[in-house]
Parts: sequence; structure tokens; C-alpha cells
Amino acid sequence: MSYLPISYGYLLKTSSAATDILQQSVMANAIIDGTLHFGIGANSQTAVASYTTARAQEQQRLTQNTLGFLAGYGYQS
Repeated sequence: MSYLPISYGYLLKTSSAATDILQQSVMANAIIDGTLHFGIGANSQTAVASYTTARAQEQQRLTQNTLGFLAGYGYQS
């Protein structure tokens, strides 16, 4: 457990302190939520649709990367 912040920071290039990681996550989520709510508040259906499509594509990419990693990890065992 003592090496977790070091490895986390190395892999994701973020701060090593748990509070810094949490603050970065909160800030990223606030920006994402603010962008979405701004599009909704401006009644810009195109902006909201574009934003949600981009988020869905990114989530799909991350899911596929995770599944690929897990499939590769299973063969190494």
C-alpha cells in the first residue's frame, strides 16, 4: 500500500498525494458537469449531443482497453 501513490502517479502522471488525486478528480468532474449543464442551459441540443457522443466514445475506448488488458492478463496466468 505504501507504493500505491508512487505507482499511481507514474502510470497516470498525476499528483502522488491521495488528497491531490481526489481534488483533481473533483475538479475534472466539475468541469465535465459544468460543460454539460451549460449546453443544457443554453438549450443547445447539438452541443449536448456532440458532448455526450464524445463521452460515450471515450468510455467505450476505455472499456475496450480494460477488456483487452484483462484478456491478456488471463493468458499470462
